[in-house]
Amino acid sequence: MSFENLPEAVQDARNRGDHNALSRMGKKGAEKVAQNRSRERIIEELRTAKIAEELQKKLHDANEDIVPPDGDEVNSLL
Repeated sequence: MSFENLPEAVQDARNRGDHNALSRMGKKGAEKVAQNRSRERIIEELRTAKIAEELQKKLHDANEDIVPPDGDEVNSLL
């Protein structure tokens, strides 16, 4: 990352040589990245669960009309 593309607060701290401020900013940035990754994992888990639920519903709906050879309905077995 070039110096020109850094946020203004980072540039100011860097120009002042304020290493403590830069360290705090780095820690906050790392915490934010960790939060975002955690949020992304949760979203992916929810998507996976939703897909599994939709698939289960489709399978259930498809099996509702199946009649076994003995004539009993599948739903009566459940």
